[in-house]
Amino acid sequence: MEHINLKRYIRERMDQVLADEPDEVREAYVQARTEEHREQLDAIVAGLLAKHGLAALRRGRPPRRQRRPAAEAGRLGVSASHRRQCQVMASGSGSGTA
Repeated sequence: MEHINLKRYIRERMDQVLADEPDEVREAYVQARTEEHREQLDAIVAGLLAKHGLAALRRGRPPRRQRRPAAEAGRLGVSASHRRQCQVMASGSGSGTA
């Protein structure tokens, strides 16, 4: 399990959609990007995993991927292994773990 870091082009598209939304909706998306929000989600997920007997699936905190500078991120493509993993998950034949 890990937090999702949206690509810049997705955030830009999302910002366009959110531009016509009320202030409180836009603020919710801004707050969702903060470290405090991630820590709150970590606590919620840990409680749910323990409640449902899945705590053994969690090995410490979710990994935090380092964000690459935008110029570097634009040059890099998706790896072949990542594409295969996405295809397996989309086909429904994955292991069911996140």
